[in-house]
Amino acid sequence: MEKQTPVEMPAAAPPAGHPPHPQPQPPQAGTPPPGGHPVPQQAYGQYPYPAYSYPHGYPAPPPAPGAEPGQAAPTAPADGSLTPTDRAAPPPPAFGYPPQQYAYLPPPQGYPAYAPQPGTSPSGTPAPPAGYPGYPPPPPPHGYPAYAAHPTSAPPPPSSGPSAQPDSGPTAGAPPPGHAPYPPTQPGYPPPAPAPAHYAYQYALRPAAAPVQHHQYPQTSAPAPTPQAATTATTSAGPPAPKAPALITGAVNPRYKDDIATIFKATKGFGCDDKALINVLAARNAATIDAIRNEYISVSSSGKDLITTIEKEVSGTFQNALKALAYGPIQSEAFWAKMATDGLGTNEKLLTESLLGKEPHVLAAIKEHYSKMFGSSLESDVKKDLSGNTKEFFKLIFEAADKPYSRPQTREELDHELIKKDCKLIRNATSSRLGTDDIQVQMIFTRASAAHLNALVSRYYAEYKESLRETIKKEFSGHQLINFLWILDGITDKASRDATALEESMPAGLGLGTNKVLLVSRLIRIYWEGDMEVVKKKYENLFGKDLGARIRGKTSGSLQKLCVKLVEGDGRGL
Repeated sequence: MEKQTPVEMPAAAPPAGHPPHPQPQPPQAGTPPPGGHPVPQQAYGQYPYPAYSYPHGYPAPPPAPGAEPGQAAPTAPADGSLTPTDRAAPPPPAFGYPPQQYAYLPPPQGYPAYAPQPGTSPSGTPAPPAGYPGYPPPPPPHGYPAYAAHPTSAPPPPSSGPSAQPDSGPTAGAPPPGHAPYPPTQPGYPPPAPAPAHYAYQYALRPAAAPVQHHQYPQTSAPAPTPQAATTATTSAGPPAPKAPALITGAVNPRYKDDIATIFKATKGFGCDDKALINVLAARNAATIDAIRNEYISVSSSGKDLITTIEKEVSGTFQNALKALAYGPIQSEAFWAKMATDGLGTNEKLLTESLLGKEPHVLAAIKEHYSKMFGSSLESDVKKDLSGNTKEFFKLIFEAADKPYSRPQTREELDHELIKKDCKLIRNATSSRLGTDDIQVQMIFTRASAAHLNALVSRYYAEYKESLRETIKKEFSGHQLINFLWILDGITDKASRDATALEESMPAGLGLGTNKVLLVSRLIRIYWEGDMEVVKKKYENLFGKDLGARIRGKTSGSLQKLCVKLVEGDGRGL
């Protein structure tokens, strides 16, 4: 049989227009196999390297000096020492960085080396344009950019990276002693980029950040509220807010300690000297009463304050009257408001007269004392006892008390356009419609100053030939009517209002008793306001009677003596 010779198939030609395929080149002596030498895993100088093994089909590395050709590479000695072949191996890369190839492969045969392009540096990077000092160095591959070293900062780190050894180690860029020289860099390729600086040096060279300087606002503390005067905080912009007038005026009786001794003697032992208590508490001004109440406990052998002493010694309406006098003008209104909401039902007139018709800063002081005296909120207690539109009325009153103090308007400062508008709003909310818009009228009455309401009454009559009081009486009833008339009559003719209220508490006729609580609360309020002489004259003009004689005929006992003392006494003496 004839022996057949294998036919060599020609290599596939490249497509038309493409350069011929490069011819495979045999491995050159002194060059690493394709892919580079395997990288040992141990750090240089710590553990012996394992014997190198190469994939099948690659030539063995050059023999060690003094070895016969074809002799197998020696294996690592058992004692851990380095073999000559190991010492000739290139050093491993620094710890913490990816393995680096020790040389670049030569370009394939048949392709020319890359020629430098116009406008580039010999290394292949673009050249900076003329007239500029140069481009800034490229940023690190990740992390924060390194900060420039401060003149006072630490010296720069060694150029060989974080694993660089002291001066005794190998020089950066040169192989260790006994190693073969590194292969030269092939032309046309840029040199390897240097290893980035270690982050520890970057942070070490970063200058310490200066603390952030926040704008410091002036630390101002609002004055503690006192029953003597209500104050408001001032602002940095504009003039300071006006201060509310003092709630307690007058001088303290220099003999007030004698009054304390008189009260203590009158309540000591069995029984009580009611006349002595009346002669002190019903004949002193508010400043002296405050001094007596505040210092009474210091001389009391039982350790009881003045209010507790009164509660222990007397009872009934006489007790309420003495307590209201001992509390003074502001705290007594909180006391009456508490009495009006205690128990079943609400004493509507007592509640209205104790809270309505007062300047907002006065009502704010009453709210504060109420919380201290009874441990609850005045606003909450009032809301629990009321409902419907009356509840909304008092809500608006309390909202007005929470606003900063503003000086009462004078007649010259009135806004006549607003007065005209309010007249129209009240008319549209009452007589000009079916039903009544209660809230609209409440808002006008609770926000307006005394001067504004007084001008509103005159304007309303001029516009509609009907008094505002007559309109209110036709449109409202019950507790709401009581509220509106108490405010309105206090603006137009306060003396007549108070005199009429006193007469209403002492009705004439058989079987009609005296409303002692209302009579006492009204007399004490007139006394604290300093209007007793004016009211006495108005009462006589309206009813043709002497107020003192009228009270004697409607009261008795110690309560009668106290009421007559308030009416016929020498006023609010020292």
